[in-house]
Amino acid sequence: MAEEAGLSQSALSNMYARETLPSLGTLFNICDALGISPSDFFREDTSDENTTEEEALLNNYRRLSKESKTLLSELAKKLI
Repeated sequence: MAEEAGLSQSALSNMYARETLPSLGTLFNICDALGISPSDFFREDTSDENTTEEEALLNNYRRLSKESKTLLSELAKKLI
């Protein structure tokens, strides 16, 4: 993820350990690398029983690698 966000692993590790805070631009890069929006980044977790099927699908999609997202997108286009 550090590479996708344009960060060194040590910089990302320091942020994870709460030793440093990311700039706004870095936060946006991290969100892009995770495939989420900044609002999703700050959203509190909700239990699966409180999410709709669509939200659950989106949450699973966000966890996929870029390659998996591409494959899933191609499959969805064929299904439509």
